[in-house]
Amino acid sequence: HPASYSFTTRLFRPQDRSKALGVHGAGGTLGMAIGPISAGILMGIFAFGWRQVYFFWIIPILLGVVAVLLIRFEPKVDAGEQASTLDETRTGSGSMFTLSFILFLVFLAVRNMGGRIVSPFLTIYLVDEKGLSETFAELILGAASLVGLVAAPIGGFLAYRFGEKPWLLVALSMAYVFLGLAVFLPGVASFILLYISYSFCNFLGMAANSAIMASLSTSRKRGLGYALFFLPGSIVGAVGPVVAAQIAGSFGLHSIFIAALAVFSMGLVVLKFGVKV
Repeated sequence: HPASYSFTTRLFRPQDRSKALGVHGAGGTLGMAIGPISAGILMGIFAFGWRQVYFFWIIPILLGVVAVLLIRFEPKVDAGEQASTLDETRTGSGSMFTLSFILFLVFLAVRNMGGRIVSPFLTIYLVDEKGLSETFAELILGAASLVGLVAAPIGGFLAYRFGEKPWLLVALSMAYVFLGLAVFLPGVASFILLYISYSFCNFLGMAANSAIMASLSTSRKRGLGYALFFLPGSIVGAVGPVVAAQIAGSFGLHSIFIAALAVFSMGLVVLKFGVKV
């Protein structure tokens, strides 16, 4: 991920990054959607075992490796940048570690924490609380990712139009409203529709989220910047499910969504008032 994001952002001018990252995100979300959908189809319809599903995906993965090996050009600085010190001067002697950069990492950690509280238990919630089959629950998860194929590029163009941080605040606010409605409104159909809408709005903010990191890091250190960009998610990925399990065990599965909404709200406050782009 750090290498691919760094590569993509260097290919385009800063003002075009959000659009490029939107298209970049559409490809990634297509794969995220195909994964659980294919597992549901292969296991539910064709009676594949889990080993057979893994074997099925060996060929597409190898084709992806070949595609990467065919890339011969790798930019070292941003498109249109003439001097290697251009963006290093802007960020202060080449240092990325400004207050905004650090607070953006805090925002990412908080946001990922909220997501990790919800996502591990969503399938269980759909099966145990909403009465859906395991196969149908997997298809819903796939659909929630599949909407990113449309939402990610749209979000990239809207971030280009309105600005990356303002658009990210709008997209995430809409996402959390939809998640709150999904939790508090009764009915299975309404939960499914609203949860997919929540996922759609999350993907609307994907390009802006990634482009902000590019703006906060220098071109020659962008690989390091994106490595740190994904670090908070990796850290809270180990903590979030444990916290969610404790909450669900004490207060029920429904309570994990309320906890996630509280965490998401804290993340918006950090982004709004702490991150200067």
